[in-house]
Amino acid sequence: MIISSFNCRRLCLLGTSLLFVLLFVSGCASQPSQVSDPSCLTSMQAMTSVGKTACVEFFVGNPSQLKGEAFLNEKADYTKGFQAVILADSLAKFGDPVSQYRAKTIRVSGLIVEYDGHPGIIVKDPSDIIIIK
Repeated sequence: MIISSFNCRRLCLLGTSLLFVLLFVSGCASQPSQVSDPSCLTSMQAMTSVGKTACVEFFVGNPSQLKGEAFLNEKADYTKGFQAVILADSLAKFGDPVSQYRAKTIRVSGLIVEYDGHPGIIVKDPSDIIIIK
C-alpha cells in the first residue's frame, strides 16, 4: 500500500494534535506532586502528619456543600484525597466557598485530623486559606 505524501502529512498532523491534547488534559487533571512553598505539605504527606499543625497545599477538584457545611475536596471520592472542611458555625465568614475555591490550588493551615481514613483540616477562618492559583 502506498501512502501519498499528502495523507502522510495529514496523519502526522493528526498524531501531533492528539498527543498535544492528551498531554494538555493529563496536565490539567493532575495535581503536582510538589508544592510551591517548601514549608507546606502535599496532600499525600498530610496522611503521615495527622495530629500536627501544618500547611497543606492541594488542588480543590471537587468542592461541595451539604447540610450547612462546605467540603473542599481534592478528589471526587473524598476518602481518597485531602479535604478542608468549613463547619456551619464558620460558613458565614466565607461567602460562597464552593465557587470561590473550585478548581483552585490552595494552601490550608491548621491541625491535620483523620476522618474516615483520610486527612483533612477543619477551617475556622478565611485567613487559614490562601489561593495559590
